[in-house]
Amino acid sequence: MPTLKEIQLESQDFMRLKQVSWFAEASNHVGISRGGVYLLSGEPGSGKSTLALQIGIDLANMGFKVLYLTLELSPSDIRRWVNDRIFPHRHTTAYAEKSKNLKWENGLKKSLETLNIHNEEERIEGNFFLDSSISNMETLPDFLGRQVLGPKATYKDIDLIVVDSLQGLGTAPTSSKPYQRLYDFNRLVKHQGIATILIGHVTKGGAITGPRSLEHHVDCVLYIRKAMKFRPFFVPKNRFGPSRHEPLTLVLDDFGCLVKSKHSVAKASRSYGYLPNFTEFVEVQALVRLPKLGEKPRVKAPYFPRDIISQLVTIASQIKDIDISDLTFEIN
Repeated sequence: MPTLKEIQLESQDFMRLKQVSWFAEASNHVGISRGGVYLLSGEPGSGKSTLALQIGIDLANMGFKVLYLTLELSPSDIRRWVNDRIFPHRHTTAYAEKSKNLKWENGLKKSLETLNIHNEEERIEGNFFLDSSISNMETLPDFLGRQVLGPKATYKDIDLIVVDSLQGLGTAPTSSKPYQRLYDFNRLVKHQGIATILIGHVTKGGAITGPRSLEHHVDCVLYIRKAMKFRPFFVPKNRFGPSRHEPLTLVLDDFGCLVKSKHSVAKASRSYGYLPNFTEFVEVQALVRLPKLGEKPRVKAPYFPRDIISQLVTIASQIKDIDISDLTFEIN
């Protein structure tokens, strides 16, 4: 058996993200780790698939090969999603600032940017592969051996695999065999140095769907919550850096893609008034914030009619685009 000093340290290789630049801040490591297995979980509509596509498209644009295994949507649906959301988001982000101050006489420069956009899309389309032949988690190891690692593999030299999603075809969370096969798949991709993003569902209570052992068989857990148009982002488990239990506040842009929000801290307010038969000022302080990891949205209002306040929150949440039911209110 080797002693500690005889064991050679292996360098950790990361694929840095260019457009999803906030990921490094959120995850406390510089990019997607080669051989790293990421579990991306969240409520329906929180943006899990969109984020996986943003990451995959970003890497494909830099020359990495990405394989997207879709168990729920068809490849045509994913392609439409990329064309309608991801590409417009990328173009706006990359060229809006450059084009903002262009004069008409700089049309040639703008034409060159348009040409760059076209070249970028061609490069992405050549490095991004879609496959819908996977039926469930149990077939993942065989698919990997045959289609990715085999001598006649269709998808050779893949750098990132996205599985969307683990429970896509109704796998029971209490079933042990499918998850055992998933763990075999995780060991194989890690050994081959292939980065993997596993998209998972959550229960109504917000817990990650599946056995407790699932979180032990991944390197990094990424968790997205919903709060109005905001998407609090957590990293409760992280083998590549410190975990994140305080949310990094993301928001959906006009295309439905996740970007870092400028609203990142809790908002406090203070007001003064009079009460009947009371001669002095009454001060009311309120703090509105995003719930922390594992915390449910709530109203904390000691000595106040909390039921009435909760009712007002519910009524306000019925107004279009003003759903505040996912926030935490602290009133004193």
